[in-house]
Amino acid sequence: MRSGEGCLKGFDMSMYILRKIGFKNGIPFFISAILPAFLILLVSLLLVFSLSFITSMVSAMEDVMANLGSGHVTVDGLQDLDGPGFYSVDKVVTSEALAFSGKASAALYVKGVDFDSYFNPKRLDVLNFSSLGDLNVLNPVYLSSSLSKELGVDVGDRLSILIYESSTNRTRPLLLTCAGVFSSGYNEFDSVLCYVDRNLVEDGDKRTEVLLGDESSIDEVIGDLTLSGYTARSYKSVYSDLYSNVEFSLTILYGIFFILALLAAVFSSNIAFDYVSRDRKDIANLMVLGLGKKDVARIYLVITLSFVFVALLVGLIFGIALSFLIPGMMEALGRLDFAALDAYMTSFDVSIPLGKILLMLGGLFFSSCLSLLISLRKTISLDIHEIIAGA
Repeated sequence: MRSGEGCLKGFDMSMYILRKIGFKNGIPFFISAILPAFLILLVSLLLVFSLSFITSMVSAMEDVMANLGSGHVTVDGLQDLDGPGFYSVDKVVTSEALAFSGKASAALYVKGVDFDSYFNPKRLDVLNFSSLGDLNVLNPVYLSSSLSKELGVDVGDRLSILIYESSTNRTRPLLLTCAGVFSSGYNEFDSVLCYVDRNLVEDGDKRTEVLLGDESSIDEVIGDLTLSGYTARSYKSVYSDLYSNVEFSLTILYGIFFILALLAAVFSSNIAFDYVSRDRKDIANLMVLGLGKKDVARIYLVITLSFVFVALLVGLIFGIALSFLIPGMMEALGRLDFAALDAYMTSFDVSIPLGKILLMLGGLFFSSCLSLLISLRKTISLDIHEIIAGA
């Protein structure tokens, strides 16, 4: 009898599939049936968690580079700029210095800013000030938390610095008062950073930092400024080495995703084989009574893909749930003061890249479909006598 015409009289293919999936067979049967797809669930969970973790961390690192470092766009010199989409324009002077507190000494990267305008809501959100003091003190300075610990300085304490002046090729002493302590969560970036009043850094590198309301317009803004005769760069260019490391990490991550997608396809083939092996007796009966091999293959393709879909869905749900534990986990790790953690963010908000996740899981499902089509043809193409003998 030809495939497609060999369906048994009164045979309901959809009911057979539902029964094999676990419909009306109880929860224990369903659990035992889905167990072969556990590896798919685990792969899905790990991929969702990893993608959420990495994209959230990268986004937070970019926020730090832009807000604490150079703005979305840096323009050489102290310029009066204005333009559509400009969130803030800040004139900044930077220099290097050595700090002495009486308890310890440390190298500093001094950033001279206008306190009243520089610390806007965006920057305050990234800086995460743990403590703030009175700015009406002698030469106020904001220190990073790691610098504060290294120097043994708290809010209200004083420290002296020797700041380098390039025009005279000498250092100039300054007495500062700690007015606040901040932590971006990215220790490698802010470990030597401090903020002082711009008037205290007269002879340093001068630049103008532009924060944009819409980061997607960075290239357009740079193009407009360049045409106007300014030398402008994006934060990705200013911190090219750091940003290339971020991009390399993402490339590695996507490579791992591709490998895991291939593994998921192999797992799917094994799942199909388990179901066919489990039901050899039922398959033999169906084929003896006239059901074609293509129909059998189609049935077990649907059964296997149903479990693969459920496994991916459960992995998605648990992966997203686990992702919201990341801040607490990173905070706990940050308290351990591992030097290896300095190159990573230890404090950031989790964002779920749902579009990327669904695209990734869709790729997993598609690769599973292809793998199953190939493996089921080989499995169901056994001679009917072999199937009966195996049953």
